[in-house]
Amino acid sequence: YQCLWKFKCIMSQLNVDTLASQTGTTISVASGHTLTGAGNLIKLASTTASNDTALIFDNFVDLTTYSHYKIVFDRLKPSSDNVSFNFKFRSGGASGSNITGTYNQGGDYVYVDHSNGYGTFGNNSISDYQVYDNNVGSGTGEAVMGEAMLFPATGDTNKNVTAMTHYNMKQRSDDTMRYIHRATFLENTTAVTGFNFYASSGNIASGTIRIYGVAKWVNLM
Repeated sequence: YQCLWKFKCIMSQLNVDTLASQTGTTISVASGHTLTGAGNLIKLASTTASNDTALIFDNFVDLTTYSHYKIVFDRLKPSSDNVSFNFKFRSGGASGSNITGTYNQGGDYVYVDHSNGYGTFGNNSISDYQVYDNNVGSGTGEAVMGEAMLFPATGDTNKNVTAMTHYNMKQRSDDTMRYIHRATFLENTTAVTGFNFYASSGNIASGTIRIYGVAKWVNLM
């Protein structure tokens, strides 16, 4: 047959081959299929802490499908008072291990409830890990919330830097309230495939971490 309106014919073909139904501006995706588009967030992993020593995510990196990754930290609380929440990048896919090296970091912060003020910091280098947030309290109302954007190293020597920007808001162990933004870099030719989140002392009592992939292009599967 011939199509007088090319766009209408294309939509009809998608409707028949891939989608369950299309009515007006509403599209229903057929069972067993997903509809993704460039820039869309696709949930890849999620876990809720219950007095865990660490929250580890392995093998979520897919360089052909996602350009980078969004990590959401939802009301994380340590079992011990006044500790740091730390992280390490991981490699090796499903059989992952922590990546060693110098994790460099800088950032800025502001207190929002009194006159403690604000500041910036840089050249914060730590071997084999870096800090997501410090002075994290375990009392009532003391929890960490925030997000990170992860751009993992690919294993290509020309793309050997893993970068992660992350911010968080919290009531600290001294009951002050602070917003902080950090940028972390790790120069390493090892491809990053996972993420390890843990407390500097004790366990992670509660809270949830979710990981989303940011799709590269439109893809009907």
